[in-house]
Amino acid sequence: AVTTKERGMGLGLGLCQMIVDRHNGQLAVSSHFGKGTRFEVTLPCELPAAVESPRVQPGSVNAEA
Repeated sequence: AVTTKERGMGLGLGLCQMIVDRHNGQLAVSSHFGKGTRFEVTLPCELPAAVESPRVQPGSVNAEA
């Protein structure tokens, strides 16, 4: 999103940093005069633990009546 506001309360970036910190992420900034400023948020992604499927013994029958 692009913003052109000249005034603000200054809470946005601090709030973003707090949220990113609580998720063990990183917030990076790069600024180029005349071109603008870029904020990059990186959050870790944890894959869910593998769910083990029930093991069926060869030759066994599992029937419910």
